[in-house]
Parts: sequence; structure tokens; C-alpha cells
Amino acid sequence: MDALQVGTAAQSSALSEQCSEEIRLFLEGEPLWKDLGSGRLVGPAKVVVAGRTFTFQMEIVIPADFPAGTERPRAYVRGSDVGISMNQDAHVDPGGSLCLGLPERTEDRLDSLRAFVVQVTIHLRRIVDLALTGSYPGPAYSHGDEGKAEYLLESLPPSVRYSARSGERLPERRSRCPCGSMLPFGRCHRAKVVEVRSAIEKLKKLNPSYRRSRPARNPFKR
Repeated sequence: MDALQVGTAAQSSALSEQCSEEIRLFLEGEPLWKDLGSGRLVGPAKVVVAGRTFTFQMEIVIPADFPAGTERPRAYVRGSDVGISMNQDAHVDPGGSLCLGLPERTEDRLDSLRAFVVQVTIHLRRIVDLALTGSYPGPAYSHGDEGKAEYLLESLPPSVRYSARSGERLPERRSRCPCGSMLPFGRCHRAKVVEVRSAIEKLKKLNPSYRRSRPARNPFKR
């Protein structure tokens, strides 16, 4: 069973009223797209770069409770005339799914199908740039779960990030927090460090192929 089948099977049998309305509004403005039912849409996406038009054949799978629910739609590249491999260099998963944003980031949260399509278009434009220049335009986190881990670590001050990595010993609760606040670690960043560490460990368990980057050096070790 591929990623698309898994995503489709996980959906409830009936779309919410809000989800159905989002699909209706989208199709009104995109006559070349088709509704396959159960929240699945297929159609072309065109990107114009330097006077050249590149076409992607796309499939979008929309959760039944979107946009009210926590699950995001998924976009799949089913074909293109770009002429490059759709792989992790292009931030595309093996099943053709685009690696789009991070639900944890406020700026990546979605309130409409149109907002999601804008994210898809930006990503496709970057794939075209990769094909034309040989490099993926940034800034960007690493692909997949490694990118999620990078984002989680960024939520901590640089001097505290080392302690969120597995294998590192947490500072004592009563010792001063490494962030420089002069507060005890237990009253300052300890809870956030534990939260980030737990989230990264969960990513590793869910994805056996997850490769943790080399831990940052503990600045307080000699």
C-alpha cells in the first residue's frame, strides 16, 4: 500500500460541510481539475519561469475534516515535464508527496484549500529552480523528519539546544539555566527541553530511516 492509499484509507467516508465547500470553491476557479471523490482532486499545475512554462500533473488528497481538523492535505506529483528526479533533493517523498511546510509553525498553518495550493505552487517553483540552477533555493529545513527536528531545536536558545539531543545529560534542576537567565534550569528551559527531546525521539521511532545529525558540542563540557 503506497502513501496515497494510506492517506485515503484514513479519511472518514463523508467529507465535512466545510471541506466540501472548500473543494467546490477551488474547482470553480480551476476548470481543468477533476474531483475523484473522497477528497481526491487531480489536475495540472503550471509554473512560469524566465518565460518558460513547466507543467506538473498533480493529485491532492484532502482530509475529511479540513480545514477545521489538525491533518493537512497532501499533494502528489504524478508527472511533469521538468526533467529532474522527484527525490529528497527536491523535497519530494518516494511516493511523490511534496514535503510542504511544518504544521507546528504558525506561518505554515492552513485555513483554506486555496492557501494550501499557494504553498504547493511555491514548492513547484522551487523544484523548477532546482532543475534550472542545480540547487534548491532556500532557506529550507532538511527533508522530512530531519527538518522537523531542526525546527524543534531552533525553538530553543543556541546554548540550550545541546541538552535536547538524546544521549546528552540534562543540567541539574537547581543549576543555572545555560540560556543565561540566572534562573534555575528547572524553572527556566527544562520543561521545553524535555518536550523537544521527546518529540525528536518520537520522530525517530516513527521513521526508522531517520538520521540524526551530529550532536552539537556541549559548551559546558571540557
